[in-house]
Amino acid sequence: MLQQIRPRNARAKRAIAKQEPQAVENPKTALLLRSTSSSSLLHALLTDLHALKRPHSIRFTKKNSIYPFQDPSSLEFFSQKNDASLLVFASHSKKRPHGLTWIRCFGGRVLDMLELGVVEETARTLQQFKGEKAAMGVKPLLSFSGAQFESPTSNAYTLAKNMFVDFFRGAETKKVDVEGLQMLIAFFAGEDSPEGKAMIQMRVWRIITKSGAKVPRVEVEEMGPRIDFRIGRIREADGGMWKEAMKKPKGMEAKVKKNVETDLVGDKIGRIHLGKQDLRELQTRKMKGLKRGRDSDEDESRQRVEEEEDIISVDAALDCDARSHLKAPEWMSGGGQHLKDEVRQTSEDVFTLKPTLIRLVSRFCIAPLDVLKIRLQLQIHSLADPLSRPRKLRFSTLETFRNILQEEGATAFWKGNLSAELLYINYGAIQFSSYRITNQALKPLNLSNGTEAFLSGAVAGASATTLTYPLDLLRTRFAAQGSDRVYQSFRGAIRDIWRDEGVKGYFQGLGAGIGQVVPYMGLFFAGYETLRPLLAPVQLPLGSGDAIAGVTAGVLAKTGVFPLDLIRKRLQVQGPARARYVGGTIPAYGHGVWRTGRSIIRREGCRGLYRGLGVGLVKSAPASAITMWTYERALKVMKELEGFE
Repeated sequence: MLQQIRPRNARAKRAIAKQEPQAVENPKTALLLRSTSSSSLLHALLTDLHALKRPHSIRFTKKNSIYPFQDPSSLEFFSQKNDASLLVFASHSKKRPHGLTWIRCFGGRVLDMLELGVVEETARTLQQFKGEKAAMGVKPLLSFSGAQFESPTSNAYTLAKNMFVDFFRGAETKKVDVEGLQMLIAFFAGEDSPEGKAMIQMRVWRIITKSGAKVPRVEVEEMGPRIDFRIGRIREADGGMWKEAMKKPKGMEAKVKKNVETDLVGDKIGRIHLGKQDLRELQTRKMKGLKRGRDSDEDESRQRVEEEEDIISVDAALDCDARSHLKAPEWMSGGGQHLKDEVRQTSEDVFTLKPTLIRLVSRFCIAPLDVLKIRLQLQIHSLADPLSRPRKLRFSTLETFRNILQEEGATAFWKGNLSAELLYINYGAIQFSSYRITNQALKPLNLSNGTEAFLSGAVAGASATTLTYPLDLLRTRFAAQGSDRVYQSFRGAIRDIWRDEGVKGYFQGLGAGIGQVVPYMGLFFAGYETLRPLLAPVQLPLGSGDAIAGVTAGVLAKTGVFPLDLIRKRLQVQGPARARYVGGTIPAYGHGVWRTGRSIIRREGCRGLYRGLGVGLVKSAPASAITMWTYERALKVMKELEGFE
C-alpha cells in the first residue's frame, strides 16, 4: 500500500489534490535514459522514441549506473524529479544484449517493469528511412495484431500492449481532425514455437491522404523505426498498488440501475414487476347472452346525436357572440381610409383564446429558423476573406443547421422558446393598443394617410419593443448558448442578469432595437398601404394581391433594417458570460449602435451586417403575407355579418 500523507497546510493540501485521480488526466511524460554499458544501436533507438513521443518526452544524454530489477530507487528519484510516470532504460550486456526496459511509476514508486531485447539484425532506425516524416505531436493510430495481445489472463504480451498504449496514446481527446491522422504504429505478435516465445514486431507508417474524390484515397508509407523485440524479464505490479492506481475519481463510477441488466452481447434486459392477476375477470369466450340488444344500441345512438346537437348549438352561440364583439377595424379595409381609422376594440377583444393559441403554435413552428438566424448573426469571421474564419465557425446555413443537430440535438432548435412565446403574445397586444391610442391622437392634425400610418406604426413598434425587450434579450441569450449552458432556467437567467449586470443588463442593445422597429413598422405599413391599391384592380385568385403586397412590403422593410437587427443581437450577448456562448469569440463592442456598426464593417466588411438575412426573410416574409391575407379575409367576413345584423 502507498503511504498516506496528511497535509499540514493549505498549500500541501492543494499539491496532494493535484495528484489525486482526475476525470481527464494530463498526457504522461516519458523519461529516456541509458546505462553505462549502452550500445550505439540503443542510443539511436532512444533518439527515435524521443522523436515519436515529443513534446511529452525527456531524454538524458549522460550515462547512469542503474540496475532496475535490483535497485530501482534511482529511477524513482528521476521520476519524481522530472514528473515522469513512464521510463525507458537502455542497457547492453553479453547475457542480455540490446535491452530496453519499459517502466511505469505511480506515486513516485515503480509500479511494473518489462524488459524487451532488440534484435540487432532486423532493427532499422528512423534516419535509415528516406522520405517525409510525420509532424511532431500528432496523435498516432495504434494497432495490435495477434492472439497473444487478447489473452484473458495477464502475461508478458498483455503487459507490453498496456505499456505501449500508455507510451504512445498522447492527450485524451474526443474528436480528431482527419488531417491530423498522419502516423500509424502497428505491433504484431505470432505464436509461440519450440525455440522460444514469439517476438513482438513494431512498425511505424506515415499515413498519406489524397483528396479529389468523394471518398479520399488513403496510402501508407513506412517511415521507421523498425524494431523486433524479444520478451525478457518481468516485474508485475503489487496488488495493493495496482488497485490504488486503477482507482477512478469521484463521479466517474457507473450508476447501478435497479432491475436493469446487460447481457454478454451488450443488450439491456429489464425486469418489470406486475401486480397479482385476477383470472376471474378474464373473458375466455364470447357468448350471445353478453351482446347488447338492438333497443339499447338505438337509445345510445339517439343520446349521442342529441349531445352532438347540444355541442354544436353551444359552439354556434359562442361564435356568434365572438363575432358580435369583434368589430372590424377599418384601418385594414379598402379605399383611401385604409390604415387610418381607429381600431374600435381593445387588444383584449382582439386577442381571444383561439387566436392566442394559433400564435403560440405558429411561433413554435418557426422557432428553429429563429435559432438558426441568431447563430449565423453571431459568427464574426470575414465573408470576404475565407482564411480568416476560425475552424469551428466555417459553417454555411446548411452546415450550421447540421452542426446544431449533431452536437446539441433536435431540441436545441427550440432554445429560448418560452421567452419568444411570451414576447410574441405581449408584443402584439401592446403594439395594437399603442397603434389605436396614437391613431386617435393624430386625428386632429389632419395628416395624410401615409404619414399617419407611418407615425402610428412607428410609435406602436417602439412602445412594444421597449416594454418587451427583456424577453427578447433572454430569447437571444438562450438561443446563443451551446452545450455549455450559461443559464440553467428562465428564472435563473433573470436572477443572474440582475446580480451581474443590474437593470441595464436587460436592455443591452435597446437603441438598435428601437432603431430597427420604428422604421420597420413604418416602412411595412406604408409599403403595404402603397402597394395594395395598385394591386386592387388586378384580378388575382383567392385575393392573393393582399398576400403579394404583404410579402413585398415585408421583404423591403426587413432588408432595410436588417443591419440594426444584427447589431442588436451582437449587443444582447455582451456581458460577463460573453466568451461562453457558441463560438466563444464574440468581441467586446463599445457602447452605442454606430460604434458597433463601424466595428463590424471594419472587421467583417459591409456583408457582415447582412449575415443570416436569407433565413430572416424566409421566416418573416411568408408570415407577413399570411397575416395580411388572413386579416383582410376575416375583415370582409365580419363586415358582411355586421351589415346582415
